[in-house]
Amino acid sequence: MFSTIPTPVRTAVSLFALGLACLGSAHAAVLTLGTMANTADYGADCTFSCADRYQQIYRASEFVAGPINLSRVSFFAYPRGSTGSSWNGTSTWQMTLSTSSAAVGALSTTFDSNVGSNAAVFATQTFSGTPAFDDLVSFNGAFQYDATMGNLLVDILRTNGPARGVRLQANDNNGGVFDRAYATDNVVTAEDANEEYGNRTQFEFTNAVPVPEPGTLALVAAGLALAAGRRRVLRKN
Repeated sequence: MFSTIPTPVRTAVSLFALGLACLGSAHAAVLTLGTMANTADYGADCTFSCADRYQQIYRASEFVAGPINLSRVSFFAYPRGSTGSSWNGTSTWQMTLSTSSAAVGALSTTFDSNVGSNAAVFATQTFSGTPAFDDLVSFNGAFQYDATMGNLLVDILRTNGPARGVRLQANDNNGGVFDRAYATDNVVTAEDANEEYGNRTQFEFTNAVPVPEPGTLALVAAGLALAAGRRRVLRKN
């Protein structure tokens, strides 16, 4: 039936449909926060090799405005030392994400008070083996985050196995990007605004409401223009 429609109309319909299809597509993006310090002692953090629970908060303004769908949160391995060069067996960790009202540099030593009301378990991952430098320690899940609603809190809890895992790349927060709180042997430490420090982190996400590219809008516009022009010609005839 489509073949009986005049060619100009078919062209307009095809362009318009292609534009609409592109409008509905979501493009994956990667955001990395934190840098790497290339020194022997500064730059390797023991999150997985010394902590029972770890929280890191990220400044909302580092993320795109509006809701995004997070699909992966990763840290960068920095295997080093007799403890921290491998996972020393297996250990299981649960990551919970939430939108927090806590400020960077002002996390509480009461972990639960840092957690937002929309907290949800993002992933539970079991790690083993001996990663290489720069390998990713990744948690894969699904969480919708809206930076207009507050900062992002990553909350990691060891649920099984010893806290003797691989060390991570860490550094200062580059001007208030992130900071952390952690528990080691039941002692909780929360860093203040003068001690902000944290793990280099990579986020993978898609926009929850896809933003059309200029080329996509051009396709839609071209389809509408051709359709309108064809209607004018048909009316004159």
